[in-house]
Amino acid sequence: MKMIAIRNEVTFYNNNIRLPTGNDVFYDLRHDVLVPAKGWFLTNDTDLLYMTKFGLNAGVRNSLVHVFYTSKMYGPGEVTDNPNTPMDRLGPVLTYTFFDRPEKRFNKPTLIFAAQWWLKHRYRGQGAPGMEDRIHQGIPLFLLGFSFTGELVRSKH
Repeated sequence: MKMIAIRNEVTFYNNNIRLPTGNDVFYDLRHDVLVPAKGWFLTNDTDLLYMTKFGLNAGVRNSLVHVFYTSKMYGPGEVTDNPNTPMDRLGPVLTYTFFDRPEKRFNKPTLIFAAQWWLKHRYRGQGAPGMEDRIHQGIPLFLLGFSFTGELVRSKH
């Protein structure tokens, strides 16, 4: 039996943050984009994974980010064609779950590794003329993480 999983997660964010006078946007480190202090943006992460019986999952992840800028977020005479979005990244993802024992308070400890390359990003270039000041698309984003599930306080039945 082949164990293949497809996961798609769309998340809408609505910020309502007061920034110093004159600032309408701020840099969101997690999503690598300028987002509105008061406004919306969305992310869409899609994973295609092969899952093994011994805890290893391997696959590919695609991440999209789209920001909804309003006309007041642009300076006078600035082009309003929304040059920052959509952004698109693609790359491999690996996870390994050491064990799955639901009766334990500390369960499903999992290591996560991902690397993604930018397919489209305003400030990630290909080294072409006019793009020398941008970060090369060949430099990936790396993610290393750890997760687990469990109960802090167990209820008595």
